[in-house]
Amino acid sequence: MQLRAGWASGRAVSNLPCAKELALTRHVVLWIWLPFGPTGIRTLLLFIPALTVYLLRIAQWHIGRRHTLTRAETFQKYFLRKNTIFTLAFYAFSAWLYSEVYTWSRTGADRLNFTELGRAHERLKLNERPLYLRFLFMMLAVAQTSVHLWNDYDRIDVPAMQPRTLGEDATAEAPVKRGPKPRVVLFSQLRPIFITAVSLTLFVTVSATTFYFVGPRQLL
Repeated sequence: MQLRAGWASGRAVSNLPCAKELALTRHVVLWIWLPFGPTGIRTLLLFIPALTVYLLRIAQWHIGRRHTLTRAETFQKYFLRKNTIFTLAFYAFSAWLYSEVYTWSRTGADRLNFTELGRAHERLKLNERPLYLRFLFMMLAVAQTSVHLWNDYDRIDVPAMQPRTLGEDATAEAPVKRGPKPRVVLFSQLRPIFITAVSLTLFVTVSATTFYFVGPRQLL
């Protein structure tokens, strides 16, 4: 009986660290998914870049198309305006904040620190990974600004009303035409948005990488 009691107490003591580790793991997992934990803070910070672009479009919205014949003429006319500089600044801030939050949320295994430890007899080495990543995001901001101005994303299309004919009774009520549901409009725009995002990502990745190795990297 004493042998069994000793064996049971020893087993309980040996399982105590496992129980503590299990409780700690559950506590960490719980805090990961809570809105007040690191995940909630990161989600809030990642929402700010999208909110920045949304506020930009609200601040610069206009009704109808620009009074120019072509998009190229519109781009040339409005390229050096104050609103254009604000557009680039908002996109640059959005890209910068997103890159900083992404870098902050990575671990040391991703090697996104500005310096790297070499061997014991070596000095600190400059790490190009964070510089290259931030450069890509800044070039993406420039590309998005160009697309924003070229497609005139600040435009709000308001359908024109059909004028009444002379013989039509002015007091007659015209049938109300309802527009499509927002859900239908959203699903119809998913494919163009996906194509634009993929093409812009590929273009920025190739062009910015080439420009980085030809230009800024030579200064390091």
